[in-house]
Amino acid sequence: MTSGQTAAAILSTPSPTKTEQQVPYNISQSQLEQMKNICILDINPDTVADARDISIDTDLPSAERMVAYIHQTGNPYFIKVGKILVKMSFSETATTVNDCFMRYMKT
Repeated sequence: MTSGQTAAAILSTPSPTKTEQQVPYNISQSQLEQMKNICILDINPDTVADARDISIDTDLPSAERMVAYIHQTGNPYFIKVGKILVKMSFSETATTVNDCFMRYMKT
């Protein structure tokens, strides 16, 4: 896997055997789009992963971190923090959350 691949591209590749993988997902681009378009009011918070329980190995390449995140959340667009439900969006840029935060703090 290359770090330039999207999560959809990674998840749509043929699944290796169980000994070769830990993530059993095969999600298409259209399925990701459907997940993205779900209204937050239609989400049952009890079915959403809590951000405090998500653990990603930062030593993994970017593409594998995306797969691990989807595996742990089920839907990469929704998480909760305690009882607070959060809908997230992602951009196709190289700008990181840290970059955005630092830029925000400078303004």
